[in-house]
Amino acid sequence: MKTVALIVLITALALAIPYVSKTYGLKPISVADLPPEGGWVTLSEGNLYYRWYMPSEAKSNGQAVVLIHGFSTPHFVWDGARQFFLDAGYEVLVYDHFGRGFSVRPSTDYDAQLYVRALKELLDYQNLSQPVHLVG
Repeated sequence: MKTVALIVLITALALAIPYVSKTYGLKPISVADLPPEGGWVTLSEGNLYYRWYMPSEAKSNGQAVVLIHGFSTPHFVWDGARQFFLDAGYEVLVYDHFGRGFSVRPSTDYDAQLYVRALKELLDYQNLSQPVHLVG
């Protein structure tokens, strides 16, 4: 009986792995997977996806806001609020944390230091000369 249960379990896992992989996009991300907008920046832990949205020139206040999503969702969680910031004249930067959205999934500890380091490296790469507003 135990042997039959073990065979059923192994068969179920063998059938489930391709389904989960396809459904949840558990494949390595390549440049071809990126949307035409935005881009990757190579940071110390790997490639991080980011995208800028710009207000109309007439509305621009010359300030930038960085929208930082939560642990389990990619950058598009901000789609509903993004226009509010654009209408207020802010340049808007969104990005995907490592392991989410279009960013790579490095084999590392996903701790506070990783997220802080990634944000700092992204902002350094963007060469922003003025302070930014962080929204999370």
